Amino acid sequence: CGFQRSLLLLLKGDWQKSFDMYPPTVPLLITFIVGLSANYWFGKRSDKLIKTLYLITGSIVVINYAYKMWIPHPH
Repeated sequence: CGFQRSLLLLLKGDWQKSFDMYPPTVPLLITFIVGLSANYWFGKRSDKLIKTLYLITGSIVVINYAYKMWIPHPH
């Protein structure tokens, strides 16, 4: 899928191709890392932060999907 290919490109250091492949990769990784860390360190006190990260990242994923569905692009 696009996320896996984008993640591999990111790990190889090719940031631009990674972003072109699937823009939400970095926000998804940040949400995952921060969400797990906050839950581990702060427990229930981190619920608002985690929900906010989910909302922002989910919005980025939906916007990316809509963009790719309605705007023609060369891939």
